[in-house]
Amino acid sequence: MCRTTAARVTELASSVLFGGPEVEWWEFAACAKGDAETFFPRGRGVDLRRQVQAAKAVCASCPVRKKCLSWALSMNVSGVWGGCSEYERRRMRATANAAA
Repeated sequence: MCRTTAARVTELASSVLFGGPEVEWWEFAACAKGDAETFFPRGRGVDLRRQVQAAKAVCASCPVRKKCLSWALSMNVSGVWGGCSEYERRRMRATANAAA
């Protein structure tokens, strides 16, 4: 994903969150002051897995990880959010839809 796309997604998340009642959790996110590119891995194979793991490492210590994941599941965004990759969140949604 290109830098501009990553920045647009980050801006979208910020505008949605800062404009709504959930602004509090975003302010405490471990990634809030980091490099947004970290959370939008690109590439293939081992390189992609390394990038995803680097993003997940930041998420692992985040105090608002569950809130972030919930938001990402509802918004269907790209990148690593709440400690889960796009693929993992797709599986979560599919499992939830199958159970409903």
